Amino acid sequence: MGLEEGEKAFICGMLYNLGKQVVLFYLPKEYADITKLVLKNATIESEVSKSVLGISFEELGIAVAVN
Repeated sequence: MGLEEGEKAFICGMLYNLGKQVVLFYLPKEYADITKLVLKNATIESEVSKSVLGISFEELGIAVAVN
C-alpha cells in the first residue's frame, strides 16, 4: 500500500464512526439509552439511534463531515 493510500485509509477509519462518536461525546444519556435498547431488543444501532435521535449515526456523521 502506498503512502497516499495509507493516509486515505487512516482518515476513512477515523471518520467511519463519526456520528456515533459525536453522540457519545455530546449526548451521553441518549447514547446510553440507545445502547440499552440495542441490548434489550437485539436490534441494530442504526434503527435504534434513528428512533431515539430522529437520525441514524451514519446520517449524523455524514451531516457533520459535510458541514
